[in-house]
Amino acid sequence: MPAWEAPQGSPADAMQQFEAALRSVAPEARVVEAASSPGSEYRRFVVNDTLFDHDDIEVLIAQQQAPYETEPPLVTFRSMAAQVKYIWPIQQAVTDFGAQRQRLKEVRRRLGWRLLGCDLLECYEE
Repeated sequence: MPAWEAPQGSPADAMQQFEAALRSVAPEARVVEAASSPGSEYRRFVVNDTLFDHDDIEVLIAQQQAPYETEPPLVTFRSMAAQVKYIWPIQQAVTDFGAQRQRLKEVRRRLGWRLLGCDLLECYEE
């Protein structure tokens, strides 16, 4: 998925909004790692998964340029299964049927944040 643009403001404010939206979608989500700097916020979340043990979601929200009022923060992320299951004998990885993608799409929908570089209506409808 492409990166997102958070609304105007600091990366810390945007991360608080992201965490609230993630917890509304996945109440069991918990922060397992966090780091902050003047222009960025990083979090690694663990979310329980029904098919696998859990998913890891890493989020970095960074200011594109200072001061905060001129450019919105950039939101980059990745979501991955902490453990991959295979079907024997062909060693094909078992899919999560798009659960990770759907979770993050729902988080973005609840936040109302836009995809980076997307000015067309089709980008919001994915």
